Amino acid sequence: KMSERLKNYPDPLDVVQRHGADAVRMYLCNSPVVRAEPLRFKEEGVRDVVREVFLPWYNAYRFLVQETHRYEAGGAGTFDPALSD
Repeated sequence: KMSERLKNYPDPLDVVQRHGADAVRMYLCNSPVVRAEPLRFKEEGVRDVVREVFLPWYNAYRFLVQETHRYEAGGAGTFDPALSD
């Protein structure tokens, strides 16, 4: 149980500033709160969402952009994902 008087939870604004609103949102969407069950909010859970979900997505996006630039710099034309070889 989170208590404002006991301060037994991290400041939500600090967590959002450190990890981002999307990470907090995804943590809450995957938490027992969605099923109306109690939740012990832990910043480590938000950090795990960043590490296990957002970083792999970001790395895949970065890889795609890097390879697209390499493809275009090689003189093969503009990358168009709709075209198939």
